[in-house]
Amino acid sequence: MTDRLLEFRSACRLARRRLGVGPPAPAPLPALHTSLAARRATQVNAKLTEIDGRLANLRAAAGREHDAGTNSFDAAAQAAERDCAWADRALRTMEGDANQASGSRRGHERAMAQCLRSKLSERLEALQEAMKARQRALKVQHKRRTKFSHAGPAISTRVQLDTPLFSTAFVPKHAVVEPPKQAPKPKPPPPPMTDPFAMSSAFSTQTGMRSRRPQQVEETSRLERQQQQQRQQLVLEQNARQRLDHALDVEKEIGKLGEVFSRFAGLVAQQAEVVERLDDDVEASRADVDAGHSELTRAHERIRGNRALYLKIFGIIGALTVWTVMF
Repeated sequence: MTDRLLEFRSACRLARRRLGVGPPAPAPLPALHTSLAARRATQVNAKLTEIDGRLANLRAAAGREHDAGTNSFDAAAQAAERDCAWADRALRTMEGDANQASGSRRGHERAMAQCLRSKLSERLEALQEAMKARQRALKVQHKRRTKFSHAGPAISTRVQLDTPLFSTAFVPKHAVVEPPKQAPKPKPPPPPMTDPFAMSSAFSTQTGMRSRRPQQVEETSRLERQQQQQRQQLVLEQNARQRLDHALDVEKEIGKLGEVFSRFAGLVAQQAEVVERLDDDVEASRADVDAGHSELTRAHERIRGNRALYLKIFGIIGALTVWTVMF
């Protein structure tokens, strides 16, 4: 609102008061169904409701400690960030249109934009909390995998090798086998390949060695899969951290813009109050000038009504003066 417009409005009010005309009828406000700002506010509110559903999915997927939970959480987080960005762009458009509006419409549209901006800030805080909860769950999952993973041979393999039916029985390191002091008498060697137990022992040794190779390959592949899963988990955690940082940056910028707009609104309100006070002071001064003019007019009328009396008094005074001088 410019100074010339305020002066024009003040002059119009004074003219209406002098002529005895009442104030003009206020201009009709635009209907809700025809207001572009109202339609945009409805769209943003619907998008915020949709964001609430996505945040509920995020909270449900944040506590899951398996890969399916990670995938669902990432999808829900991307959708929520996309919806928040759309709502932020829509609010910026509303604020720009509100600055171009005039009269009470500007204040109404600004109030709608500020209300929706506060709701969006609450959704962003909820998204940040869900990100933090997911990071805690990922840390617990990584700690559990690191704590309970092992690279030793399987228990069933050791139990199988410790049985007395196999020649490759497991001998612990702390066991000490002492040779006998007196060697027994030599016995004649048994005929080759005639003892069925010896044959089964040799066969079992070969089969044990053969069965151990697939187990080693399987153990190696399992370790590789665990390492790959850990790498994927670290990548997902880094991506989540980056998205959280971006969301925090967006929230900070939104907060700064809100402070700027609040300051600007306060300055505009103060300027309007100052202009109103000046207008009231000018009207009061004009009323005092009019009252003084009226008093001067009445005094002039009184002086004109007593002109004959003044002439008689001056005539008598002149006659007395002449008589005193001559006689």
